Amino acid sequence: MTKLSLLPGYATYIDYDGRSVADVLAELEYGEGLSIGSFTATPSIVEVGGAADIDLEWALSGTVTGQTLTDSIEGAIALGDPVADRAANQPGVDSPRTFTLSVQNADAPGGVDEKVATVAVSFANKGHAGTINKSDGATLTSGDVNGMSQAWWATGIARTLTFTTAADGYLWYSQPSSLADPSAFKVGGFVIAAEKTTRNHTTATGQVVSYNDFRLSDLVPAGTAILIEVIA
Repeated sequence: MTKLSLLPGYATYIDYDGRSVADVLAELEYGEGLSIGSFTATPSIVEVGGAADIDLEWALSGTVTGQTLTDSIEGAIALGDPVADRAANQPGVDSPRTFTLSVQNADAPGGVDEKVATVAVSFANKGHAGTINKSDGATLTSGDVNGMSQAWWATGIARTLTFTTAADGYLWYSQPSSLADPSAFKVGGFVIAAEKTTRNHTTATGQVVSYNDFRLSDLVPAGTAILIEVIA
């Protein structure tokens, strides 16, 4: 059989599935071509009632001839260089949204090669744990709870916390009452019977949210290593 390489120019005219063999070979050589290696938003979670400037970063491989970045709430985000930019900042984000990155190679074999990726920013309340020098949940204040040493996004129930107490106090664990109560607490590997109080809590962003506060211990001295296991 005669090789196509010995028939200069002929590959352009031989039909293969509606395309010339030359086009097919060009697409095979192009391979995966353009790709989005990563697309991230930092921070990806913001406290309910607050706002944050969101840093968007992405990594691409292949030839890029154009790209667009879109905010699902505010629309198109201007890029300084629509070809070379690999980062952008969206200020004052105060509600959940999705960012969409679309990149193109208009010179790809067979037509425009376009890849799309999305990343979301969500909003959540925080959970808190640590020591407070109060044993009665009825006397706890929002300042007491917001000031505890441990905080996390309260999007789930199960977790493990390790820390060293900075001051004498009782161990407290607080979470939004919209979450189900944990089925059990362990402190230092031992299951304990927690005392629960429900109150209206003012978050660091000024939102008033119903919280459940669980007292997990008697008085604990400063400098004590703590292990809390929360069982869903």
